[in-house]
Amino acid sequence: MKENCDHRVLGGFQCVDAITKQSVVDPLNVASSQLLLRPNRSGVYAVWDAPNLRKYTAFDPLLPWPDPADFEITIEDPSLRYLPRRGNIKVPQPLPVSPASPTPPFTASSSQAIAYGPQPVPLYRGPAAPVAPNWAVVRASVVNDAKPPVRLRWAVLQVLSGATVLATGMADLNGEALLAVPGLGLQVSSNSGGPVTEVTTSATVQAWYDPTILSQPISWVPNPDDILLHLPGSFKTATATIQFGPGQTVNVPLTVSM
Repeated sequence: MKENCDHRVLGGFQCVDAITKQSVVDPLNVASSQLLLRPNRSGVYAVWDAPNLRKYTAFDPLLPWPDPADFEITIEDPSLRYLPRRGNIKVPQPLPVSPASPTPPFTASSSQAIAYGPQPVPLYRGPAAPVAPNWAVVRASVVNDAKPPVRLRWAVLQVLSGATVLATGMADLNGEALLAVPGLGLQVSSNSGGPVTEVTTSATVQAWYDPTILSQPISWVPNPDDILLHLPGSFKTATATIQFGPGQTVNVPLTVSM
């Protein structure tokens, strides 16, 4: 005998490949000390329960929907294709808006700024992860200026074209990072003579590092958003100018002055 049980989830998130922007459906080890999470076959992790929010999992139209709060999750890939990371998601997420009720029962306008649907959590590929033949690939090595130099684990890197971010990545425990730009086509030449297009394009590779990471135990799992959401901040940094293009791999050493 089967019994139907209606349950309203409090939100959800989806792990996304930082290069392809596609959902990661491979098995991942996802954990939270406060949230009860349940994955589906599409790679979406539903928030089934959260502290002090159980009463909102019932379909009670008279119960005002609460403001969201940040909850931490930890993600690890058993296949080692992606680097481990922590992240923050908002719970509960806003309710969908129906035509008959255009204003959801939020208790504060700030709740409406959060999009309805799974929250994306980018995963960054490790240096040994596969790449596609037509990607423009950057392999960076990040160290400090000590003698001998120390490899800077969990540095955050970006490939920039002016103010445009072409790719974002993170260094592993050995300070090695993989970044890639898919779909980078031919570029219009800036020279008045010669070919109209160029195979390569100029870009800047920039690394940011939080020195407090050096004091963390080797088992510590980073949250790259702690850096990305506070740029430029007071982080230590290093840059390099490159020329790269589709199907090419550029190796970039970066030395961060501490």
